[in-house]
Amino acid sequence: MPSQHAFLSASSSSKWLNCPVSAKLESTFPNTDTIYTQEGTLAHSICEEKLKKWKSKGRKKIECSDKEMDEATTDYKDYVVSIYNSHNNPELLIEERLDYSRWVPSGFGTGDALIVSDAGLDVIDFKYGKGVPVDPEENSQLMLYAAGAIDLLGSFYDFERVTLHIFQPRIQNVASWETTKTAILDWLETIVVPAAQKAMTGEGEACAGAHCRFCKARSTCKARAAQMEEIAAYRRRHLLSQKEISLLLNELDPIQAWAKELQDEALRQALEGAEFEGWKVVEGTSRRTISDKESLVQKLLAEGYEENKLYKPKELLGIGGLEKMCGKKRFAELAEVYIDKPRGKPVLVPITDKRPVYSDAVEDFSDMIKGGE
Repeated sequence: MPSQHAFLSASSSSKWLNCPVSAKLESTFPNTDTIYTQEGTLAHSICEEKLKKWKSKGRKKIECSDKEMDEATTDYKDYVVSIYNSHNNPELLIEERLDYSRWVPSGFGTGDALIVSDAGLDVIDFKYGKGVPVDPEENSQLMLYAAGAIDLLGSFYDFERVTLHIFQPRIQNVASWETTKTAILDWLETIVVPAAQKAMTGEGEACAGAHCRFCKARSTCKARAAQMEEIAAYRRRHLLSQKEISLLLNELDPIQAWAKELQDEALRQALEGAEFEGWKVVEGTSRRTISDKESLVQKLLAEGYEENKLYKPKELLGIGGLEKMCGKKRFAELAEVYIDKPRGKPVLVPITDKRPVYSDAVEDFSDMIKGGE
């Protein structure tokens, strides 16, 4: 599985398309790897192997010790195969390097799965994460992959339809969006080319928005700080209107995230020697741990303490742990009659949330509050 990344990568395109200067700003920060990125890399590798085995008609079964990952990657393989079978005489490309440097200097990326025929091009992207649902509609990452595929395959296949797919199994987010080759080529010329030129030179002003979420410079970016200051100006009002409350609700998560990121960045700089007036670094609270449990148990037994009082009662794993052990599908089959899922408390979410509107919200919520008194 390829691991190289272009300076203006497809996966970071939502940042440099909306804020061209962010590419240069991010280049001054180190790359970091997390347990989540490692997990995603492993899942992608298994997806690749399962698809390649299917394509080559191999008989050896590919399994993963993590049941949830094994199930998710098999579901992805089955989804790709179903799209493949819907075409007439298609070609399947797996983990294909896609060059879109005609529009973005040195631009390239890796497409998880591409299916192409004269009937159309399908670009399928596997997402193992479950924190943020990914929408395929006007998804710049997938559109750049499509651009690379058009450049690679357009002279061999006479297609106009382009369909972008997101397969995000851990949160049941499987979605697609259909567009055209003409629309993508127009987008490349009118939006991508000008933004890429600015991004390469670092031109323009920083622009804060939803794209800041995964930007390495987000904690110290002045444009983002200015956005927070604009929001803070509402505190000078005596009372907020419903419209103002609606606007502020949209900003609560970004405000909380920005505050935490700023604290983390300040600590990082302080540990490297920076000084912030009125602040200092101290040792935080730590938890005591037992370094040698067996030796401690023997000592307590020698003191006359009963063994059954030294251990917690046996406890069943939580639902998440059991699903990870059995796999979600198999656990659902085994435990269906034993699982209770009460109705959730009402929660206010953006109108774009796909869940249905909570019925009788005022009356039901009042009853729930009374029931808890």
